[in-house]
Amino acid sequence: MIELLILAIGVAATFSTCILLLLIDVIVHQDLYRYGLQFSPNWVNPYWTYLRISLTLLLVVTVAIIVLTGIVRLQKTKLETGIEESTQLQKKLRRAEFFTAVVGVASVFSTSALLLSIDKIIHGTLYQYGLQFSYDWANFYWMCMRASLILLGVMTIVIISLIVIIRRQRVKPLTGIIRHQRIKPLRETEEKPVQLPKMRVEEELFRLREKLWRVRGRRSRATGVVFLIISGFFLSIAYFTRYIVFEITSILALLLGVVFVFIGVESYVKMSVASRAVTSSLIPLSRLLSHLKVDGKAIHIPATSEQGSSKIFIPKHSRGSLPSFEKIAKRDDMVILKGGVLLPSVGDALLQLYEEELGDLRSIDLDYLMEWLPKVLVDGLRIAERVEITQKGMEIHVKLTASAFRQVCQQTEATKVICETTGCPICSSIADAIAKTTGQIVYYLNCSYNPATRETSALYRLGPSIKTLMKKEKEEKVSAKQRLAP
Repeated sequence: MIELLILAIGVAATFSTCILLLLIDVIVHQDLYRYGLQFSPNWVNPYWTYLRISLTLLLVVTVAIIVLTGIVRLQKTKLETGIEESTQLQKKLRRAEFFTAVVGVASVFSTSALLLSIDKIIHGTLYQYGLQFSYDWANFYWMCMRASLILLGVMTIVIISLIVIIRRQRVKPLTGIIRHQRIKPLRETEEKPVQLPKMRVEEELFRLREKLWRVRGRRSRATGVVFLIISGFFLSIAYFTRYIVFEITSILALLLGVVFVFIGVESYVKMSVASRAVTSSLIPLSRLLSHLKVDGKAIHIPATSEQGSSKIFIPKHSRGSLPSFEKIAKRDDMVILKGGVLLPSVGDALLQLYEEELGDLRSIDLDYLMEWLPKVLVDGLRIAERVEITQKGMEIHVKLTASAFRQVCQQTEATKVICETTGCPICSSIADAIAKTTGQIVYYLNCSYNPATRETSALYRLGPSIKTLMKKEKEEKVSAKQRLAP
């Protein structure tokens, strides 16, 4: 709704400026005649021309602000409903945005120039036609003129603010394009009439993603720099003119520039607060596992559908095994079984964030995941300063430096059980990502944290695939029926 507030400010500024110009016209055509002014077409024709053009340009500025607000609302509606824009419509919106912004800003500066021309007529030409200076009319005239120039500065800020909102909204559709775009390995394609260098395409894709992460996560420095340039522009005008209004506008733009430079696009939470919140949500699960005397290691089961959530099975004993897959395949809630506990994975929410960046993990291979997941964790989500994923045979080793969950890894009585059975949410989410990518169950082996180096190390082992388990259970059922048959 911020765009509607900006629209209201812009329309109010243009309407107020029109009223102030009409008040100036009342001063010229009523009050100044009492101070000796003589009517003459030599001064009145240019004056009326400048005034009428100024009022027309203010109407143009109003229309430009309304059009830009409409573009903001249109893009916002498309983002909320998930409607994809065609390439032709995107080009038309970009052209409309550029044309409207240029016309709006040009109209504002043209109106400022016309107001200065009107002031030159009143405080220069009219004295040649008998006008006598008096503070009785000059004070009110100066107030109206300065207020009009301030409001023109407000209109400029309104137009720039709407442009900034439109540019930020345009990052989100780009996010969807880059997140779900993937370059398939060459071995997956049977027919390739034209083969492009894979490394070059991968580098270009990473460059686009890195640019997206940088735009999404950086501070609003570009906007702040624009306001600082405007501040310098009005400060230079104030130096060569006698109007204090330019100094006020320069100070206002300077303050806005400093604010935008130090305000981030995305909000952040202190790590200590986030860690306490995560720890408090893990305490009930830790107490439940302790009450059930479950001390096995988690077995991560991949989701069988795109909407399904990842699950983990924790055996009661360290040598426990996975129960019948048919019993647990369709269960998404927590179930206490004879041999252990089945529950949703504690890293399922983070897994969804990974898929927002990389697309459906079932459509990529393990090598692709091992290459891109560290980049997502470090550059995209900023969960860790450094991430390494290596594979040796069936074992996968993950090392995270300065993880955002490292305070959870400092094992206390509340989180000790979680670390020993499932691992922290980020370790669990990485196991879920591996399981969903490979279609295999993943055994969580151990996790450790080194406070000196701030490194978290986790070790996993790949198990059989879901298809293999289902095929094996089906064969066992058939053989059991054959044995029971007479």
